[in-house]
Amino acid sequence: MVVQYNCLGCGRDTTLPSTYYNFEGPIKCSLCQIIQIVSISSGYLTKHYLPFDTSLSSDILQIENAPDSINDDIREAQLCNTVEAHKGCVVLCRRALEGICDDKGANGQTLYTKIKSLHEKGILSKIDVEYYHEIRFFGNYGAHPTNDLLGDVTKDDSDIVLELILHLVRHVYEMPDKIDTLKERRKSANE
Repeated sequence: MVVQYNCLGCGRDTTLPSTYYNFEGPIKCSLCQIIQIVSISSGYLTKHYLPFDTSLSSDILQIENAPDSINDDIREAQLCNTVEAHKGCVVLCRRALEGICDDKGANGQTLYTKIKSLHEKGILSKIDVEYYHEIRFFGNYGAHPTNDLLGDVTKDDSDIVLELILHLVRHVYEMPDKIDTLKERRKSANE
């Protein structure tokens, strides 16, 4: 018998194996990797909460039209920032950035070359390239410990990196539809 629950992180239905039939303690969502605390008795969920103040997660943004994988990284980055895990936040922002590059067909083996590729294809403006590289720099601190400046990542740093990635994801995935909506409205007004 499997135990079913609705993840408090991603909101999706998830199952646990029968070994959790009687269990109390932390679990990790297999879909979004968010840790949650559960109490399960005879296969039924009796307690279920996040290990931090859930009111903190009420402002978590999801970007319309962005792929689930990118929204998952951004959601987790926001949660990290909320609980002052600033290093984790900047690393997840970098991961989301690479996800955008891959989704938009960037060429190259490194994130640097992928960003350059999107600029050459006209997908990124010069200022967007600057934003991408700043996120890449901070995220690289976590990906490459030999360059580890993560000890110096402050709340202000992670706030800025998070703000940049949210701006970029909106720019890439939400704004084109909004612009199309305005164009359609203008067209219908001129007819």
